[in-house]
Amino acid sequence: MKLTFDKQLSAQVPQEAVGNGASWQVTSQISFNGINIQQTATYELVDIQDGIATMNINLTQQAPGAQKILLPQIPKGMNMTMESYKATGTGQAKIALNRIMPLSTSIKMNTDTQMRTNVPNSPEEMIMNQQISTQLNIQSK
Repeated sequence: MKLTFDKQLSAQVPQEAVGNGASWQVTSQISFNGINIQQTATYELVDIQDGIATMNINLTQQAPGAQKILLPQIPKGMNMTMESYKATGTGQAKIALNRIMPLSTSIKMNTDTQMRTNVPNSPEEMIMNQQISTQLNIQSK
């Protein structure tokens, strides 16, 4: 999960010069526990002063179809499948143009996941629906 947040929080700025109001998209693939997710981040430069840029961020994440979850703690004979995954988020980042990581980042994410699992030695399946809201605030030292 830390790798996922690091990818989300690192500043993705275009090579060419941009000014206030400029926006751009960055699409990336995130993988964890056997799950592959496509993330699209849309950045908008809202202010730049004294070498510090303020950007609004919109995130979407989606898994392309059902995927088997690979976790070492899943008991033998039990299978878990993520049937669907969708997340959206908004936030803001402040970056110093001479640094790699942002000075501060605030992201609010809403995630909807549906998972299916079997009960070992039983024909029964269990469907789990999960909704998670996360507020993440990070300040660099």
